[in-house]
Amino acid sequence: ARQLAAGLTPVLRAQDFVADVLDGDSVLALRQPEHRAVLVAMSRPEYSDELTSKVKDLRTQIGTVVASGVAEGCRALLTGEPVLESDVQQIAVDDAHRLERVALVPAAVILIYAFGSLGAALVPILTGVLALLLAVGGLAQVAEHVPLAVFVMPVVSMIGLGAGIDYSLLVTTRFREARARGDSPSDAAVQTTATAGRTVLVSGLCVAFGFGALSLTPTSETRSVGLAGLMVVSAAVLLSVTLVPAILATTAQWLDRPVWLSARLARWHGLGVWERWGTVIVRHRWWALLGGLAVVGLLVLPISQLEVGVPKQGWFPEGAESTEATALLTGANLEGELLPIEVIVRAPEGDRVVSVNRLRGLKRFADSLAADPRVARVRGPVSLRSGMSLLGYAALYGDLDAARERQPELFGTFVSDDAATGRFQIILGDTTSLSTGMELVRELRAQAASQVGGQADLEVLVGGFAAAQVDEEAALKGAFPSMVALILGATGLMLFLMLRSLLMPVKAILLNALSVAGAFGLLVLVFQLGVGHRLVGLAYPTEALFIHVLVMVFAISFGLSMDYEVFLIARIKERYEAGRDDATATIEGLSHTAGVITNAAAIMVVVFGSFAFSKILMARLLGFGLAAAVLIDATIVRLVIVPAFMRIAGKWNWWPGGRRVQGEG
Repeated sequence: ARQLAAGLTPVLRAQDFVADVLDGDSVLALRQPEHRAVLVAMSRPEYSDELTSKVKDLRTQIGTVVASGVAEGCRALLTGEPVLESDVQQIAVDDAHRLERVALVPAAVILIYAFGSLGAALVPILTGVLALLLAVGGLAQVAEHVPLAVFVMPVVSMIGLGAGIDYSLLVTTRFREARARGDSPSDAAVQTTATAGRTVLVSGLCVAFGFGALSLTPTSETRSVGLAGLMVVSAAVLLSVTLVPAILATTAQWLDRPVWLSARLARWHGLGVWERWGTVIVRHRWWALLGGLAVVGLLVLPISQLEVGVPKQGWFPEGAESTEATALLTGANLEGELLPIEVIVRAPEGDRVVSVNRLRGLKRFADSLAADPRVARVRGPVSLRSGMSLLGYAALYGDLDAARERQPELFGTFVSDDAATGRFQIILGDTTSLSTGMELVRELRAQAASQVGGQADLEVLVGGFAAAQVDEEAALKGAFPSMVALILGATGLMLFLMLRSLLMPVKAILLNALSVAGAFGLLVLVFQLGVGHRLVGLAYPTEALFIHVLVMVFAISFGLSMDYEVFLIARIKERYEAGRDDATATIEGLSHTAGVITNAAAIMVVVFGSFAFSKILMARLLGFGLAAAVLIDATIVRLVIVPAFMRIAGKWNWWPGGRRVQGEG
């Protein structure tokens, strides 16, 4: 292993982005089993934004050295934060393509059942694929100017396929209804665009509000998802109100092909089942309302145990070389080396951080950290050798030129060339989770001045991966109320303008929030607490949930849930304005849309649910959360709670707009 390390060292040093290469016997004092060697490549700061793009070429060069036989039987594995990020990027793309193919088959089966024909089922599938391709093409242009998060591709795949198929499903269903009434293909397309097209536009705007709010959040991950979502939803809506009606009008004679399949499936289609369901809900409205609320309430209960933070297990990409290397580091009690906490101590201008009068404070700071049970070791300007006294450090730094000759690896690594800045690396213990590391970061920031010997004139900055997570969590928590207010306000206004009702927007917002809360509850129950975690391929409970996931699930699922609200309420309102009484309008509206809602939701659940088996934990959590929100909303909320509530509210549903004659406005 050491022989291979010796062969790799000049290759690493030859890279323009590498400042130095340190081995296990250097200042890092890495502890390792005899059969492993560890090299640490210290990167140049000016290349920090480019390191991820260098990984592929570096792996190729390392592979060439290994293949040369310099150390037969040995392997070389590359890891580190930029390497992990590179692997996540590649796995995210590969995973998205794999899961797209997985999701399309059951989605196609559901569509064939929903339409009773193969011809009609092809239209939504085509729309979903085209929406996905348009969004990816647009993002490829955007990515040249704006950095995008590594898990944007799974989101684009989920939303592109799900929304594209759903919107096209609604349009195709209305077109076939118009054709069944005897309308010509062109007249049916016009009528469909005027009714279902309007509903799709409103639904798409509701989803766009959520993504728009995400694009205004302060972290690059959520902003990227917001931008990608806006593009894919826009593509899905535009295709559904332009290309889809044109395709339907042009291929109307093929929509019921093959005839033998349509004939076999015809017996399964009809409004009878949903009419009976609607009648039962309307008749027993209070029991339905209370029962539905009780079921969702039970799903919401686990939220009381929600822990926000970095999951303890499984957030490295499965099957990646960097993950295997990380596992080896863990086995050697070196996992903390991968993502250390960095503390920068900066002296006032013209002063030195390692001057005699400051060394005592630095030593006290380093010793207090080393004594913390959460910390495995501390490296820094006063942690060079175990047992080295304060007097020894004073002698070392008394002559900086001599110190540079004696400890060349020290300067530029732990002490700046002008000695005005010092750097401490805090290596967490192998049993310490990143969530615990985040707690340590908060403590350091709160007490840093006092811990560095009470030297208030020293500037102390805490960074590293754990610190970045603390900053992002704080930023998202601060932005979350504004994001929620923006989504709720814009959605409520849109529904008011569409329905001319005050009660309907308020009811829709409350019930959508209930669906999202139920999804949060299931995320906590399955992933954090581990109830049934193995069913989603998770080896261990996460014990915490990314705040990014919670923010994205809220923003995305709130808009998607509104789709089904708009589908259902728009049809009930049509029947009400056609002269039906409240009970009849509710039953007829439900019977005409329940099949569409359940089929559309089934497709969404299949698409999102497939991503719950992604190799990337963030995508897995997001897919599961969105699938859960859609499932709760499309079943308990839209098919039970909403019709029961509307029958109870009666004419107050439409106040102050009241009943309009169909065709008015």
